[in-house]
Amino acid sequence: MDFFSKKVSEKILVTILMLSAVFFYSQNCLALDVGSSAEAIIGSSNARSQTALDQATSFFIDMDKNIKPDSSVNLTAISYSFDINGSFIVWRANGKVIAQGTGAKTATVAVGHAGQQTKMEVSATTPSGQTYHVEKILAPASIDMLWEAQTYVPPWYKGKPLLSSTSNVLVVAMPDFKTVNQKTIPASDLVYAWKLNYQNFPSSSGYGKNSFLVQMPQLGYEARVEVEVSTKDKSIISSGAVTLVSDSVETILYENHPTQGTEYNNPITKTIKMAGQELGIKVEPFFFALKDFGKIVYAWQTNGQPIGDSAKLNNKVFTREAGQKGVSSLSVAAQNPRDYLETSGEDFLIDFND
Repeated sequence: MDFFSKKVSEKILVTILMLSAVFFYSQNCLALDVGSSAEAIIGSSNARSQTALDQATSFFIDMDKNIKPDSSVNLTAISYSFDINGSFIVWRANGKVIAQGTGAKTATVAVGHAGQQTKMEVSATTPSGQTYHVEKILAPASIDMLWEAQTYVPPWYKGKPLLSSTSNVLVVAMPDFKTVNQKTIPASDLVYAWKLNYQNFPSSSGYGKNSFLVQMPQLGYEARVEVEVSTKDKSIISSGAVTLVSDSVETILYENHPTQGTEYNNPITKTIKMAGQELGIKVEPFFFALKDFGKIVYAWQTNGQPIGDSAKLNNKVFTREAGQKGVSSLSVAAQNPRDYLETSGEDFLIDFND
Protein backbone atom coordinates (compact mmCIF):
# COMPACT_ATOMS: atom_id res chain seq x y z
CA MET A 1 0.00 0.00 0.00
CA ASP A 2 1.49 3.40 -1.03
CA PHE A 3 1.67 6.43 1.24
CA PHE A 4 -1.39 8.15 -0.25
CA SER A 5 -3.60 5.09 0.09
CA LYS A 6 -2.46 4.62 3.68
CA LYS A 7 -3.44 8.19 4.61
CA VAL A 8 -6.86 7.84 3.01
CA SER A 9 -7.50 4.62 4.91
CA GLU A 10 -6.52 6.25 8.19
CA LYS A 11 -8.88 9.21 7.56
CA ILE A 12 -11.73 6.84 6.71
CA LEU A 13 -11.11 4.87 9.91
CA VAL A 14 -11.02 8.02 12.02
CA THR A 15 -14.24 9.23 10.42
CA ILE A 16 -15.98 5.93 11.15
CA LEU A 17 -14.85 6.04 14.79
CA MET A 18 -16.07 9.61 15.22
CA LEU A 19 -19.45 8.81 13.69
CA SER A 20 -19.78 5.80 15.99
CA ALA A 21 -19.00 7.94 19.04
CA VAL A 22 -21.54 10.57 17.99
CA PHE A 23 -24.20 7.91 17.40
CA PHE A 24 -23.52 6.29 20.78
CA TYR A 25 -23.66 9.63 22.57
CA SER A 26 -26.85 10.66 20.83
CA GLN A 27 -28.53 7.36 21.69
CA ASN A 28 -27.60 7.68 25.32
CA CYS A 29 -28.71 11.27 25.45
CA LEU A 30 -31.95 10.30 23.76
CA ALA A 31 -32.46 7.56 26.33
CA LEU A 32 -31.80 9.99 29.14
CA ASP A 33 -34.22 12.48 27.64
CA VAL A 34 -36.91 9.83 27.28
CA GLY A 35 -36.35 8.70 30.84
CA SER A 36 -36.55 12.26 32.10
CA SER A 37 -39.75 12.80 30.11
CA ALA A 38 -41.23 9.58 31.49
CA GLU A 39 -40.37 10.62 35.02
CA ALA A 40 -41.95 14.00 34.39
CA ILE A 41 -45.11 12.38 32.98
CA ILE A 42 -45.35 9.92 35.89
CA GLY A 43 -44.73 12.72 38.37
CA SER A 44 -47.43 14.82 36.74
CA SER A 45 -49.85 11.87 36.77
CA ASN A 46 -49.09 11.17 40.43
CA ALA A 47 -49.61 14.82 41.24
CA ARG A 48 -53.00 14.80 39.51
CA SER A 49 -53.95 11.54 41.26
CA GLN A 50 -52.89 12.98 44.62
CA THR A 51 -54.88 16.13 43.93
CA ALA A 52 -57.96 14.04 43.12
CA LEU A 53 -57.37 11.97 46.25
CA ASP A 54 -56.97 15.09 48.36
CA GLN A 55 -60.22 16.47 46.97
CA ALA A 56 -62.04 13.18 47.52
CA THR A 57 -60.94 12.93 51.14
CA SER A 58 -61.25 16.63 52.04
CA PHE A 59 -64.56 17.35 50.26
CA PHE A 60 -67.35 14.85 50.72
CA ILE A 61 -71.08 14.34 51.31
CA ASP A 62 -72.15 13.35 54.81
CA MET A 63 -75.47 11.55 55.26
CA ASP A 64 -77.25 8.74 57.04
CA LYS A 65 -76.06 5.60 55.29
CA ASN A 66 -79.33 3.86 56.16
CA ILE A 67 -81.42 5.09 53.22
CA LYS A 68 -84.97 3.81 53.36
CA PRO A 69 -87.05 3.48 50.18
CA ASP A 70 -89.51 6.31 49.43
CA SER A 71 -87.99 8.60 52.04
CA SER A 72 -86.30 11.99 52.25
CA VAL A 73 -82.54 12.04 52.75
CA ASN A 74 -80.70 14.95 54.36
CA LEU A 75 -77.22 15.60 52.95
CA THR A 76 -74.40 17.86 54.12
CA ALA A 77 -71.34 18.96 52.14
CA ILE A 78 -68.18 19.01 54.26
CA SER A 79 -64.70 20.25 53.45
CA TYR A 80 -61.48 20.40 55.44
CA SER A 81 -59.37 21.99 52.71
CA PHE A 82 -61.23 25.16 51.67
CA ASP A 83 -63.71 27.66 53.04
CA ILE A 84 -66.99 25.98 52.21
CA ASN A 85 -69.03 28.64 53.97
CA GLY A 86 -67.90 31.27 51.48
CA SER A 87 -68.11 28.99 48.43
CA PHE A 88 -70.91 28.93 45.90
CA ILE A 89 -72.39 25.43 46.10
CA VAL A 90 -74.63 23.68 43.57
CA TRP A 91 -76.50 20.46 44.37
CA ARG A 92 -77.75 18.18 41.58
CA ALA A 93 -79.87 15.03 41.79
CA ASN A 94 -79.77 12.96 38.60
CA GLY A 95 -78.50 16.04 36.80
CA LYS A 96 -81.23 18.39 38.06
CA VAL A 97 -80.35 21.32 40.31
CA ILE A 98 -82.16 20.95 43.64
CA ALA A 99 -80.34 23.58 45.71
CA GLN A 100 -77.69 26.26 45.23
CA GLY A 101 -76.24 29.32 46.83
CA THR A 102 -73.31 30.69 48.77
CA GLY A 103 -72.69 28.45 51.76
CA ALA A 104 -75.55 26.12 50.76
CA LYS A 105 -73.98 23.17 52.58
CA THR A 106 -77.18 21.17 53.05
CA ALA A 107 -79.81 19.70 50.77
CA THR A 108 -82.70 17.27 50.99
CA VAL A 109 -83.61 14.83 48.25
CA ALA A 110 -86.50 12.38 47.91
CA VAL A 111 -85.43 8.88 46.92
CA GLY A 112 -87.58 6.24 45.24
CA HIS A 113 -88.24 2.55 45.69
CA ALA A 114 -85.58 -0.04 46.49
CA GLY A 115 -83.28 -0.29 43.49
CA GLN A 116 -84.08 3.21 42.17
CA GLN A 117 -80.71 4.88 42.59
CA THR A 118 -80.17 8.62 42.75
CA LYS A 119 -76.90 10.21 41.58
CA MET A 120 -75.98 13.18 43.76
CA GLU A 121 -73.43 15.75 42.59
CA VAL A 122 -72.08 18.71 44.54
CA SER A 123 -69.90 21.46 43.08
CA ALA A 124 -68.27 24.12 45.24
CA THR A 125 -66.56 27.19 43.77
CA THR A 126 -64.37 29.12 46.19
CA PRO A 127 -64.09 32.93 46.19
CA SER A 128 -60.73 32.53 44.43
CA GLY A 129 -62.40 30.63 41.59
CA GLN A 130 -61.21 27.11 42.38
CA THR A 131 -63.91 24.48 41.84
CA TYR A 132 -64.31 21.23 43.74
CA HIS A 133 -66.64 18.40 42.77
CA VAL A 134 -67.89 15.27 44.50
CA GLU A 135 -70.46 12.61 43.61
CA LYS A 136 -72.40 9.98 45.56
CA ILE A 137 -74.91 7.31 44.59
CA LEU A 138 -77.92 6.93 46.87
CA ALA A 139 -79.25 3.36 46.80
CA PRO A 140 -82.40 2.86 48.92
CA ALA A 141 -82.80 -0.46 50.71
CA SER A 142 -84.68 -1.73 53.75
CA ILE A 143 -84.41 -4.50 56.33
CA ASP A 144 -87.16 -6.17 58.33
CA MET A 145 -86.01 -7.54 61.68
CA LEU A 146 -87.80 -10.70 62.78
CA TRP A 147 -87.28 -12.66 65.98
CA GLU A 148 -88.34 -16.06 67.21
CA ALA A 149 -88.17 -16.86 70.90
CA GLN A 150 -86.93 -20.33 71.74
CA THR A 151 -89.36 -20.72 74.62
CA TYR A 152 -91.98 -23.33 75.42
CA VAL A 153 -95.66 -23.02 74.59
CA PRO A 154 -98.20 -25.86 74.39
CA PRO A 155 -98.77 -27.29 70.88
CA TRP A 156 -102.28 -25.83 70.73
CA TYR A 157 -101.14 -22.30 71.58
CA LYS A 158 -101.73 -19.98 68.61
CA GLY A 159 -99.91 -16.89 69.86
CA LYS A 160 -96.27 -15.87 69.49
CA PRO A 161 -93.91 -17.39 72.06
CA LEU A 162 -92.61 -14.59 74.26
CA LEU A 163 -89.07 -13.96 75.45
CA SER A 164 -88.06 -14.84 78.98
CA SER A 165 -85.03 -14.37 81.17
CA THR A 166 -81.87 -16.06 79.74
CA SER A 167 -83.85 -17.78 76.96
CA ASN A 168 -82.43 -17.92 73.44
CA VAL A 169 -83.91 -15.92 70.61
CA LEU A 170 -83.14 -16.18 66.90
CA VAL A 171 -83.02 -12.79 65.18
CA VAL A 172 -83.35 -12.85 61.38
CA ALA A 173 -82.63 -9.98 59.00
CA MET A 174 -84.90 -9.87 55.94
CA PRO A 175 -83.33 -7.36 53.53
CA ASP A 176 -85.11 -5.79 50.56
CA PHE A 177 -82.18 -5.10 48.23
CA LYS A 178 -82.66 -4.60 44.50
CA THR A 179 -80.38 -3.88 41.57
CA VAL A 180 -80.96 -0.93 39.24
CA ASN A 181 -82.84 -3.40 37.04
CA GLN A 182 -85.24 -4.11 39.94
CA LYS A 183 -83.86 -7.61 40.40
CA THR A 184 -84.04 -8.78 44.01
CA ILE A 185 -80.68 -9.60 45.55
CA PRO A 186 -81.01 -12.83 47.58
CA ALA A 187 -80.35 -12.57 51.31
CA SER A 188 -77.73 -15.29 50.90
CA ASP A 189 -75.70 -13.02 48.58
CA LEU A 190 -75.27 -10.19 51.09
CA VAL A 191 -72.79 -9.45 53.87
CA TYR A 192 -73.97 -9.05 57.48
CA ALA A 193 -72.29 -7.35 60.45
CA TRP A 194 -74.09 -8.06 63.74
CA LYS A 195 -73.95 -6.18 67.03
CA LEU A 196 -75.42 -6.98 70.44
CA ASN A 197 -75.71 -4.09 72.88
CA TYR A 198 -73.34 -2.07 70.66
CA GLN A 199 -70.66 -4.76 70.72
CA ASN A 200 -69.46 -6.33 67.46
CA PHE A 201 -69.85 -10.07 66.98
CA PRO A 202 -67.43 -11.01 64.15
CA SER A 203 -67.95 -14.76 64.59
CA SER A 204 -71.67 -14.37 63.85
CA SER A 205 -71.10 -11.94 60.99
CA GLY A 206 -70.12 -12.51 57.39
CA TYR A 207 -71.32 -13.44 53.94
CA GLY A 208 -74.83 -14.91 53.91
CA LYS A 209 -75.18 -14.85 57.73
CA ASN A 210 -78.61 -13.25 57.99
CA SER A 211 -79.50 -14.79 61.38
CA PHE A 212 -78.08 -14.22 64.85
CA LEU A 213 -78.69 -16.39 67.94
CA VAL A 214 -78.89 -14.29 71.11
CA GLN A 215 -79.25 -15.23 74.77
CA MET A 216 -81.58 -12.84 76.53
CA PRO A 217 -80.38 -11.01 79.63
CA GLN A 218 -82.11 -11.46 82.95
CA LEU A 219 -85.56 -10.08 83.55
CA GLY A 220 -85.59 -6.30 83.64
CA TYR A 221 -82.79 -5.82 81.10
CA GLU A 222 -82.91 -5.23 77.34
CA ALA A 223 -81.00 -6.72 74.43
CA ARG A 224 -80.44 -4.38 71.49
CA VAL A 225 -79.59 -6.23 68.28
CA GLU A 226 -78.26 -4.33 65.26
CA VAL A 227 -77.15 -5.44 61.82
CA GLU A 228 -75.53 -3.68 58.89
CA VAL A 229 -76.21 -5.35 55.55
CA SER A 230 -74.32 -4.59 52.36
CA THR A 231 -73.56 -5.93 48.93
CA LYS A 232 -70.08 -7.34 48.49
CA ASP A 233 -68.90 -4.16 46.74
CA LYS A 234 -70.55 -1.90 49.37
CA SER A 235 -72.60 -0.17 46.66
CA ILE A 236 -75.77 -0.75 48.70
CA ILE A 237 -75.75 -0.50 52.50
CA SER A 238 -78.60 -0.54 54.97
CA SER A 239 -79.04 -1.30 58.64
CA GLY A 240 -81.71 -2.50 61.02
CA ALA A 241 -82.17 -2.80 64.76
CA VAL A 242 -84.56 -4.31 67.25
CA THR A 243 -84.76 -3.98 71.03
CA LEU A 244 -85.80 -7.17 72.82
CA VAL A 245 -87.31 -7.21 76.30
CA SER A 246 -87.86 -10.27 78.48
CA ASP A 247 -91.33 -11.11 79.72
CA SER A 248 -92.24 -13.05 82.81
CA VAL A 249 -92.98 -16.74 82.51
CA GLU A 250 -96.52 -17.87 83.23
CA THR A 251 -98.38 -20.90 84.51
CA ILE A 252 -102.05 -21.70 83.92
CA LEU A 253 -104.06 -24.41 85.67
CA TYR A 254 -106.61 -26.66 83.93
CA GLU A 255 -108.91 -29.43 85.04
CA ASN A 256 -107.66 -32.75 83.73
CA HIS A 257 -110.36 -35.42 83.16
CA PRO A 258 -109.23 -39.06 83.06
CA THR A 259 -111.46 -39.74 80.03
CA GLN A 260 -112.16 -36.35 78.44
CA GLY A 261 -108.64 -34.98 78.69
CA THR A 262 -107.55 -31.53 79.72
CA GLU A 263 -110.08 -28.69 79.53
CA TYR A 264 -107.84 -26.13 77.88
CA ASN A 265 -110.84 -23.96 77.02
CA ASN A 266 -111.68 -23.48 80.70
CA PRO A 267 -108.66 -22.50 82.83
CA ILE A 268 -109.00 -22.57 86.60
CA THR A 269 -109.01 -19.09 88.12
CA LYS A 270 -109.95 -18.99 91.82
CA THR A 271 -112.14 -21.90 92.89
CA ILE A 272 -113.02 -25.25 91.40
CA LYS A 273 -115.73 -27.57 92.72
CA MET A 274 -115.01 -31.25 93.16
CA ALA A 275 -118.15 -32.93 91.86
CA GLY A 276 -117.00 -36.52 92.23
CA GLN A 277 -114.48 -38.41 94.28
CA GLU A 278 -111.44 -37.31 92.24
CA LEU A 279 -110.18 -34.11 90.64
CA GLY A 280 -107.27 -33.94 88.23
CA ILE A 281 -105.30 -30.70 87.97
CA LYS A 282 -102.69 -29.92 85.31
CA VAL A 283 -100.33 -26.96 85.34
CA GLU A 284 -99.18 -25.73 81.93
CA PRO A 285 -96.00 -23.62 81.83
CA PHE A 286 -95.60 -20.82 79.23
CA PHE A 287 -92.45 -19.12 77.90
CA PHE A 288 -89.89 -21.09 79.87
CA ALA A 289 -86.54 -21.42 78.04
CA LEU A 290 -86.59 -24.45 75.78
CA LYS A 291 -82.95 -25.22 76.54
CA ASP A 292 -83.87 -25.80 80.19
CA PHE A 293 -87.45 -26.99 79.81
CA GLY A 294 -86.68 -30.58 80.81
CA LYS A 295 -85.24 -29.35 84.11
CA ILE A 296 -88.36 -27.54 85.38
CA VAL A 297 -89.38 -28.54 88.89
CA TYR A 298 -92.89 -28.23 90.34
CA ALA A 299 -93.71 -27.46 93.95
CA TRP A 300 -97.24 -28.55 94.96
CA GLN A 301 -98.78 -27.61 98.28
CA THR A 302 -102.16 -28.21 99.87
CA ASN A 303 -103.24 -26.13 102.86
CA GLY A 304 -99.65 -24.86 103.06
CA GLN A 305 -98.10 -28.34 103.31
CA PRO A 306 -95.76 -29.61 100.55
CA ILE A 307 -96.87 -32.65 98.61
CA GLY A 308 -93.95 -35.03 98.34
CA ASP A 309 -92.71 -36.90 95.26
CA SER A 310 -94.20 -34.40 92.81
CA ALA A 311 -91.23 -32.23 91.77
CA LYS A 312 -91.24 -33.62 88.21
CA LEU A 313 -95.02 -33.78 87.82
CA ASN A 314 -97.06 -31.07 86.14
CA ASN A 315 -100.32 -32.83 87.00
CA LYS A 316 -101.84 -34.23 90.18
CA VAL A 317 -104.99 -36.09 91.13
CA PHE A 318 -106.75 -35.08 94.35
CA THR A 319 -109.28 -37.34 96.10
CA ARG A 320 -112.13 -36.57 98.46
CA GLU A 321 -111.91 -38.19 101.85
CA ALA A 322 -115.01 -39.81 103.26
CA GLY A 323 -117.47 -37.14 104.39
CA GLN A 324 -115.08 -34.32 103.53
CA LYS A 325 -116.68 -30.86 103.33
CA GLY A 326 -115.46 -27.27 103.09
CA VAL A 327 -112.59 -25.99 101.01
CA SER A 328 -108.86 -26.67 100.70
CA SER A 329 -106.24 -24.32 99.38
CA LEU A 330 -103.91 -25.56 96.67
CA SER A 331 -100.81 -23.95 95.19
CA VAL A 332 -98.31 -24.99 92.58
CA ALA A 333 -95.17 -23.27 91.33
CA ALA A 334 -92.96 -24.07 88.36
CA GLN A 335 -89.30 -23.07 88.44
CA ASN A 336 -86.26 -23.31 86.20
CA PRO A 337 -83.48 -24.31 88.62
CA ARG A 338 -80.88 -22.70 86.34
CA ASP A 339 -82.60 -19.31 86.48
CA TYR A 340 -84.54 -18.41 89.61
CA LEU A 341 -86.26 -15.55 87.72
CA GLU A 342 -88.04 -18.15 85.60
CA THR A 343 -90.58 -18.92 88.29
CA SER A 344 -94.35 -18.77 88.22
CA GLY A 345 -97.05 -20.06 90.52
CA GLU A 346 -100.82 -20.24 90.98
CA ASP A 347 -103.09 -20.46 94.03
CA PHE A 348 -106.71 -21.65 94.06
CA LEU A 349 -109.34 -23.36 96.21
CA ILE A 350 -110.97 -26.77 95.90
CA ASP A 351 -114.60 -26.70 97.06
CA PHE A 352 -115.71 -30.04 98.52
CA ASN A 353 -119.26 -28.91 99.34
CA ASP A 354 -122.10 -30.48 97.45
